[in-house]
Amino acid sequence: MKKVFITGIEGFTGSYLANSFKAKGYQVYGSSKSAKSSKDVFTCDILDTNKLSKIIQKVGPNFVVHLAANAFVNTKDVNALYNVNLLGTNSLLQAVVSANVECNKILLVSSANIYGDSSESPIDENAPINLKNHYAASKRMMEMSAELFSSLPIVIARPFNYTGLGQDNKFLIPKVVEHFKSKSPVIELGNIDVYRDFSDVRDLVSSYVRLLESEADSGIFNFCSGKETSIKEVISILEDISQHKVEVKINPEFVRENEIKSLVGCENKLRAVIGDTSKHSLKETLEWMYLN
Repeated sequence: MKKVFITGIEGFTGSYLANSFKAKGYQVYGSSKSAKSSKDVFTCDILDTNKLSKIIQKVGPNFVVHLAANAFVNTKDVNALYNVNLLGTNSLLQAVVSANVECNKILLVSSANIYGDSSESPIDENAPINLKNHYAASKRMMEMSAELFSSLPIVIARPFNYTGLGQDNKFLIPKVVEHFKSKSPVIELGNIDVYRDFSDVRDLVSSYVRLLESEADSGIFNFCSGKETSIKEVISILEDISQHKVEVKINPEFVRENEIKSLVGCENKLRAVIGDTSKHSLKETLEWMYLN
């Protein structure tokens, strides 16, 4: 039985990815800062390289997926972004080297946020890097530091926005969905005239698995739907689903400094390796979140 080790396994993406691997017959292991799920999930801080190395050596995974990250772009704890996203990644890669296991492939999850306000649309992997915030900087530095581990078979994912049932309400789409579920008359948001490329978390993790199982053992890949949707349009779709109208009030505190106006991706490179990736439309994803 093949084995996979997932950092941040108990997070939003990690739980879906674990189930996707299990459905394909993998033995799934992982780490979490405060593990609570099962005997196959180890309690370990991502910065504890020695403990990580011992865990990886014990598991002997065929694949390693690095999801442990500080993923909230608007966080005020800038130091945490670099500690987890940059130094945590270095800790993991050093742990894999020290464990001296035959790992077929390592997937590091970066972010499409590093493209910033790109003049290209849709954005492919060759688009210029345009860092607009510390979150993006921490992810780009993670990518660059991974180049120092040239002996490891590393592939890098740059996911655009994605969402799904169970995502924390501090993120935009779950927050909006929750207001519609509770029939709130008013919602306070930042700029709703921004455009994003939204994918379904179930499609995302399926693509992660397929990339790991593919022949590609290096490279950077966008993960996206290739479709551009404004926040205003998201609200309109939810009004149609819920048959409820909500008044949108713009709260200046929610308007990000250096807000990226448009971010839509091109997934041709990934599709050339694994085939078609999208199964769920945005409306289907929003219906799933609203009805459950």
